[in-house]
Amino acid sequence: MMASHSGELNNSATYFSSFANVNSTNKHTVGGTIGGRQQTWQPWDYDQRLKVAEKVDKYKKRLKDPEGKQRGNVTKCIAENKSRQEFVPPIRQVYMLTCLRQSHYITPIMHGNISL
Repeated sequence: MMASHSGELNNSATYFSSFANVNSTNKHTVGGTIGGRQQTWQPWDYDQRLKVAEKVDKYKKRLKDPEGKQRGNVTKCIAENKSRQEFVPPIRQVYMLTCLRQSHYITPIMHGNISL
């Protein structure tokens, strides 16, 4: 539910984690951690997500049927941008509040203390 309200693709996307840039290629990394640049995966940067959403919006406007037959092209564009962000969250404050309520996940992630 958090993914749909935050403008993200669902959890079957190439980048399936709402919390960090874990993807289908590196998901089997044993002992991987989420944290800073030295960690295996990094938390998503909100401003970067907005930039990708803008790129995706421009790309979709060039297509004839982005929600139908060309949907695969849209998801490929998102994956090529190393993201899962399709559009800007409709209500940023609600999205941010959702993240804060999930702080038992967010706090350890921001400090690099989560191991997968």
